[in-house]
Amino acid sequence: MFGFNIIYDNSISFSLEGDNFLSYVGEKKRKQISFSYTRFEKFSNDKIFKEDKDFIIGIDGVILNLNKLKNSHGISDYFKLIKDLWLKRSYLMPNDFKGEFTGFVFDKNTEKLFVFCNQTATKAVYYSRCKNAFIISSDISTIVDFKAKIGAENVLNKNAVYSMFTYGAMLENETLVQGVDRLNAGEYIIIDDIKLSLNKYQDFNQITYSTNSKKQNLDLLENSFEYALKLEYHKDLEYGYNHIATLSGGLDSRMNVMLANNMGYKNDVFCFSQSNYLDEQISREISEGFDLNYQFIALDEGNYFNNIRENVEIGRGTVFYLSAAHFNYSLEKIDLEKYGLVHTGLIGDAILGGFISNKPNDFSLKKMSTKFDYKKELSNETLSKYSSEETFKLQNRIFNLINVGAFTVENYQSYLVSPFMDVDFINTCLSIPPDLKRNGKLYLEWINKYHPELTKYKWERTGFKPTHFWKTNLSRYSNKIKLEYFRLLKKENRLSMTPVEFWFRENEKIQLLYKNYFDECILLVDDSSLRKDFEEMFKGNVFEKAMVITVLNFIKENNISV
Repeated sequence: MFGFNIIYDNSISFSLEGDNFLSYVGEKKRKQISFSYTRFEKFSNDKIFKEDKDFIIGIDGVILNLNKLKNSHGISDYFKLIKDLWLKRSYLMPNDFKGEFTGFVFDKNTEKLFVFCNQTATKAVYYSRCKNAFIISSDISTIVDFKAKIGAENVLNKNAVYSMFTYGAMLENETLVQGVDRLNAGEYIIIDDIKLSLNKYQDFNQITYSTNSKKQNLDLLENSFEYALKLEYHKDLEYGYNHIATLSGGLDSRMNVMLANNMGYKNDVFCFSQSNYLDEQISREISEGFDLNYQFIALDEGNYFNNIRENVEIGRGTVFYLSAAHFNYSLEKIDLEKYGLVHTGLIGDAILGGFISNKPNDFSLKKMSTKFDYKKELSNETLSKYSSEETFKLQNRIFNLINVGAFTVENYQSYLVSPFMDVDFINTCLSIPPDLKRNGKLYLEWINKYHPELTKYKWERTGFKPTHFWKTNLSRYSNKIKLEYFRLLKKENRLSMTPVEFWFRENEKIQLLYKNYFDECILLVDDSSLRKDFEEMFKGNVFEKAMVITVLNFIKENNISV
């Protein structure tokens, strides 16, 4: 794993893994603070791990607006810039950054440690208090190893298991290990001697609805999106990299690719899906129309199911392993060396109305399974943290589940970006009243008003060109007919880019892999009641089986007590 490891009070001199190391012994509190950093070279000038007489500072990732910050503050030296921002902005400093980042500031004078992740949690930070020490890491396994070293038992978090079994991911700050938490989007921790405090520097719940006209909202979406695009693609050019992007049959990826092309940024593109599905057909047509270099990765037969260990490790056990396994399989087929960021259209549909239900304030998440959802009821205390169903789903669906795609790209020594994930673009979307966005109506109006060239190609979701909203409503009926037709013909592989149930039914090797893996690993579950739930869950569909396999793999690889 790439990123930082920090032990605050490393009295046992635990050996941290990393390529770079720093340490400090406090004069006031007499605590040894150990730092290590593992980095990759891509976007190296955006990373920092350095100290002077007053501070130890680390930033990992890519800061899209770094040069703009240097220019606006008149400071060309990165380390001096961070110190200046820290002295002026204190704990709000990370909100000046745009991009994919985590970081920390350790003040030698106060011996306080400040650790933060970015506004969308596309990079992971885990933390735990272990006896008198605190450990922070981008890799939960490092924390597990440290706890074992000091004689603290690593125990399965059963509550988190039922999050996995219900939603396919953890909720809020959960992990599968008791006493180990993770930073949510826009959060930071401060460690001062024996005290740890958690807070936010960016809170989407504080966004209020605007009274703008529809035209004003459309203009804001257009301008914010264009600015976010420029930041992403300029970062590639800053380092001399070529551009690469995902492209499917949906609206989000074409918004990224086609608008970037219109602005002079020409992507090489790749698509991954079941062969001959609409995603392949439409993305090929777009690529030919814009003369883009195109690569298709066929997911036929679902052979990407096999790589259980790597995909659980990438997701740190916080998401069910199939959620991005197909993306991981695709990236294996691509040489990313000459490319910079991996550009996507991640969350476009969701942030532009997809999270808005037809019921007022419906604080419910899509459930992957209902077998044990009664064991994972959401408390009023949890729901009260969120100002709307959009912010609730943004945190617990996007940041806690969909973000595994960003972890997957980082595994290949790059970073996933999307203009829809830009913090200012998200703020703009959240400020638009729900009734205007519901069912994606405003999204279609935006496309048709500003970018009608995008409507030349069919939309995978509806099967129609996205020229009028009535086609979206019509597709609810046409898709039902198509669904029944292909089910009767037993050709469900024609219904999705990833027809996992069809693949599992047709692929005996995957069935055998799952059975053998379950039979081997279920023996690790000593708790009889929990084991019974694992067994019941595994009797279900392929998603339910995959969620069980994910938890069992995490237990096995990390030697977790159950």
